[in-house]
Amino acid sequence: MMLSGELKKSMKKILSILAILLLFASIPCVCGVQYSANVIAADTNPPIVTDPSANPAAIAADGIQESQLSVTVTDESEVYSVTVNLSVLGGYEVEEMIKINSNVYTTTTTAAVGTPPEAYALQVNATDNSTNKNSNTSVSIQLTVTAPVPETYAIWANSTTHKRAIQLSGSRNMVNGKVHSNNDIKVSGSSNMIKGTTEYVSTFTDSGSNNTFIPPPIKVSPEHFPVQYNIEDYKPGGKEAIAAGDKYHHIKGNFHVSGSDVVSDGLYYVEGDVKLSGSNISGVFTIVTEGKIDVSGSEHNCTAYSGNLLFFSNDTKFKIAGGKSYFDGIFYIPKGAIEASGSENTINGGLLADTVKLSGTELNINAAHFKTTVETAQASGDNIIMNALKALLRFFRVK
Repeated sequence: MMLSGELKKSMKKILSILAILLLFASIPCVCGVQYSANVIAADTNPPIVTDPSANPAAIAADGIQESQLSVTVTDESEVYSVTVNLSVLGGYEVEEMIKINSNVYTTTTTAAVGTPPEAYALQVNATDNSTNKNSNTSVSIQLTVTAPVPETYAIWANSTTHKRAIQLSGSRNMVNGKVHSNNDIKVSGSSNMIKGTTEYVSTFTDSGSNNTFIPPPIKVSPEHFPVQYNIEDYKPGGKEAIAAGDKYHHIKGNFHVSGSDVVSDGLYYVEGDVKLSGSNISGVFTIVTEGKIDVSGSEHNCTAYSGNLLFFSNDTKFKIAGGKSYFDGIFYIPKGAIEASGSENTINGGLLADTVKLSGTELNINAAHFKTTVETAQASGDNIIMNALKALLRFFRVK
């Protein structure tokens, strides 16, 4: 049979369109999702979901503490999506879980302020890539929400007379917890963050750049130190001295620790000045002195021995420099100034003094109940990557 010229042209157009459709059907999407031509039609079984976990298993309802949620998902065809319902925690009802290795899918969550403290079963929905879009919603992740821990102070400046009672001139420093000045606060550094209520009595000035305060600073009335220590308790015969027993050390002159890999233990009462200048000084100890304290060196790992107190100077100055050190306990200098410089130092417990000056880089000052620096930094970095992946999945998802 002979075809007319117009009919031949129409047939060519139809064949061209079919060729283009077949070409696109054989090419995977750049985001990793296959077109429908690659969907497996024969699969009638839903994905298998195992190993639900939350790490940690309990978080406070403060919108800050995080838990990493994970499940293992397998399917005889491809896994199309894995989501978890976080609506009971103040999150999304359909929260994407990201494949991180092998068959493990994960995401992180917080519990919004006001979330009732109780145990929650967070339902997972795993869907395969068959034409049936088989789903498994039978597995839940168990997460316990606790009442929020009352916010405590990471930095306290007690002076009502010193100008610039708190000075922050460094960069990329992180403060987790409340900050209080009985006078003013002056910020001139860059890319610093205070994640906790910032309180000032007279003035607050931020002349730096890219500094973040969550929530915004507020003006308050003067207050007394939130915690106080009495030096008489640490002198020979004092109640803390007696409690320490054979771990009590009375040093009548200056106390200087240098060298490397020195381990200290117990309660030290020093009548002179204290200087720690070695590297990798470690131990569980408390140092109380009538003189000044100067801490330098690097890679120290020190934990408070007595009453969450790590350092107590009854003099006018405490200086901490050096880098990459970890201090777990309160720094208490009621009559003087704390000057913190150096880089990549972590202090869990808080800085309480007459005045406080932070001029270092990448310092992490945490109130006692907050995470350690490593956990915070890791969580922040992981969340940036994870949230970006979630956004891409939502954008490219083929329905």
